[in-house]
Amino acid sequence: GTFGKFDYEAMLVAGLDPLGFSRENWIASGKQGMFEVDCFTSPAVAVRLNYTPIQELRLGASFYYNRTAKNASKPSKTSDLQADVNIFTFDAQYKSRNLVARANAVYGNLSDSYMLNRRIAQMSSSTGYTRTTVAKNAASYAGEIGYNVVSLFNDSKNAVRVFPFVRYEYYNTMEDVAEGITADRRFKVSAFTVGVNYYALPNLVVKADYINRRIGGGDFNGENQISVGLAYVGWFLSK
Repeated sequence: GTFGKFDYEAMLVAGLDPLGFSRENWIASGKQGMFEVDCFTSPAVAVRLNYTPIQELRLGASFYYNRTAKNASKPSKTSDLQADVNIFTFDAQYKSRNLVARANAVYGNLSDSYMLNRRIAQMSSSTGYTRTTVAKNAASYAGEIGYNVVSLFNDSKNAVRVFPFVRYEYYNTMEDVAEGITADRRFKVSAFTVGVNYYALPNLVVKADYINRRIGGGDFNGENQISVGLAYVGWFLSK
């Protein structure tokens, strides 16, 4: 729905299986379907609110909650737990013809993480679960800005657009762990990206970027990546 300059969404969706949580993907590996069935005993709720004070600017926030223990594929393993998952997000975007700026932040919390780790360790290797430790908290944040440099000397609406951009992002699926659990620092990543988007046509863009990833605060070998891509947006059928 909408009211004034706000719009909102509310969703009820299938929850997560906590026995699938892992150190690498945090709760993402708990998505159901591994055993060809989705348990709806404890569905998840998600709400989102957007605010658009002006046409070019959008501010958004969302919240996700699920009591995952009741969805476990082995209910006897989690009957005395709650394993609540709470996720808070914030994002902002400013987008005009010549300037694009974006930012977002995500913070997640998992209750009963210490006891859940003990139950995951007891699972048989034949179940298909990763059987790795899962963190109490996960976090991510990022910011990006790009500017159409062609507008500095030709601001015609028919001129091509070339957007050099820079982006910084941080993500860690083991941001904080319960006492007695060791965090794997390989999943603490900060990445710096520089690139350019060239709009040859209004709906055709050539993209190129270079990414440098710093792993574990520099304790491990970094990663460098160069990407080149082509994207076309259009309707092949009438709207």
